[in-house]
Amino acid sequence: MGIIIALIVLHLLWSVRRRRGDWWTIEVAIDVMLLAVFGYGGLVVPFLRERLSSDWELLFCIVSGLLALYAGLHWGRPRAFRQHVQWSSLKGKFPTWLLWTLFSMYMGVALYQMSLNVTLRGSSFTDYFLGDRLVDYGRAQVEGIAGVWNLAAVFRVGALVLLADLIRKGKPAALVVYGGLVFAILGVFRTRLEVLITLALLPIGIHTLRRRIPKWLLALLLVGGLVAHSFLNLWRGFGFESAFSSDRPVLIDTVQLTADQDLNTLRGFLRLWDLYTGEQLPLEHGVNYAYALLAPVPRLLWPNKPATAFESRWTQKLEGSLLSSDRTSSVWTFTAWGEGLAQFGLAGVALNLLIYGLIVKRTDSYLRRDRAFILAWFYYAGVGSTFLRGGVQALAVMSFYFCAGAMLVTWAMHRRSASFTGRASPVPASPQRLFQPGRAR
Repeated sequence: MGIIIALIVLHLLWSVRRRRGDWWTIEVAIDVMLLAVFGYGGLVVPFLRERLSSDWELLFCIVSGLLALYAGLHWGRPRAFRQHVQWSSLKGKFPTWLLWTLFSMYMGVALYQMSLNVTLRGSSFTDYFLGDRLVDYGRAQVEGIAGVWNLAAVFRVGALVLLADLIRKGKPAALVVYGGLVFAILGVFRTRLEVLITLALLPIGIHTLRRRIPKWLLALLLVGGLVAHSFLNLWRGFGFESAFSSDRPVLIDTVQLTADQDLNTLRGFLRLWDLYTGEQLPLEHGVNYAYALLAPVPRLLWPNKPATAFESRWTQKLEGSLLSSDRTSSVWTFTAWGEGLAQFGLAGVALNLLIYGLIVKRTDSYLRRDRAFILAWFYYAGVGSTFLRGGVQALAVMSFYFCAGAMLVTWAMHRRSASFTGRASPVPASPQRLFQPGRAR
């Protein structure tokens, strides 16, 4: 375990130095997630440390995956945000109608997903909104409607660009967009991190695009985020009212145990590893990568679409169902290591993590093309790093949607700006850091 932690910390420090002290990078976000998975996960499950100390083949599997991940992350030179001519042309020349349209479509997808969940639950909208999310998510997975929300990622990019533009200009409409984003994610959230990142969009945007937020206030907001994380644990597992229940201490203990199990995602990987070492793991020989091409197609358009998600497919193989005995979602997470192991064995682990690093690197580079995508990048970096717990297939689908949304916005920016300036040529890259605070210009 010490070798793994040391490797992650060394890479973290090297990455920060390579970026000249900039801590706001995709590499740092991934290393923080790795420390949570291997560091905290090792503390929660003591036998994990014992297995890594005695099973050198398992240690080699994890380390080789880490090295392949880092190789993919550093394939090419890091890119800083560039100050395009379109950024300065947002005042009156940028097609804000398109951004408002994308924001409206984002809210429409969220409301549609909520309506499907309400119908499935058979209750009022209020009861659904304040109810427990794990039950709703489990039902939606069984019925094949959980993937509708994935389409919102295409429109989310435009909504985040709109929010950044309004914050930069100091317009009160930014609160309307921010409130819509928070409402949408609270209505359909599956993980707590999605909500916390969405809540952080406004202070991050103000700190980056308007004026510096005092450090004491940032620290206070961080503490508030930890409190919100505990509250979201209760809401997700037992409903909104559980946070104010007289049995709250018992619920908190239960939720803490559940949170520890959720964070320790190595359970699923170790189960696959035991099957692999016992020569009982049926390898898929790359089928998962073919399924990744089918994953973006909504099941509403293709009712007979095969089970493409790796986590759901292998949970059904191992457990026989996606629901536990209490009818809540019981989907296992196998990590990118387990996903690769199920494809080609040990060689598949290195290949899978290399692909993961390449996808993250290319998407990160694309979103760094213009500072208009600064909040979209922040959202992607936060959520994208968590897919180390899930796998490459889920990351590829989300990255595809994000790039599609960014391409749409970029096309509109270039087209609109070219009609005013004759040609949309970028300004040379600025040496300033991504999240350098200060007033908008």
